[in-house]
Amino acid sequence: ITKGIAGHVFGGNPAPIPWILKASMFSVDFHPTYDATIATVQDALRLGADGIAVGISAGSANQVAMLEMLTNVVEEAHQWGIPVVCHAYPSGELWGDKKGSTESVLYASRAAAELGTDIVKTWYTGSADEFRTVVEGTPAIVVAAGGAPVANPRDVLEQAAAVVEAGGHGMTAGRNVWGAEDPAKMVRALKAVIHDGA
Repeated sequence: ITKGIAGHVFGGNPAPIPWILKASMFSVDFHPTYDATIATVQDALRLGADGIAVGISAGSANQVAMLEMLTNVVEEAHQWGIPVVCHAYPSGELWGDKKGSTESVLYASRAAAELGTDIVKTWYTGSADEFRTVVEGTPAIVVAAGGAPVANPRDVLEQAAAVVEAGGHGMTAGRNVWGAEDPAKMVRALKAVIHDGA
């Protein structure tokens, strides 16, 4: 979550639940291929975050600036023992028809890992075999983004199973959890698939 929300949610709580500070953000409507810096490692320390997350848009005209931002965050965070999550997406306009391909996803994921990212969150490539290429080519923990909301909850669980089959460490799920008919049941189901091998 962002630092403004964290202050309201966790203020005065001596033992908050584990959480990650989102330190960069893009805007779908106005700048979809540039993650702007919105928080710092010092904010993460001050607020008691367990990790810090930043995003990159690989294949974007803004890629160089985002890689420099990621490098700086990794260097400072690691000095304090804070793990870094990178939302490494091949969302840039320079990909053309390769945008979202396994090649582009691997490029984004590998770039984040090479800069020292601890956990790479990236796009799912559509099958366990294709995602295995991404996982095997990325020297970091890899998780898949949960993606856009789907009508059938089974699709989310099947994607999670494929990610684990490919060697991924798991899947992040937002809208497909809080938008589910029973969010708690969806969390339990994802846990069963990702952690318990269901």
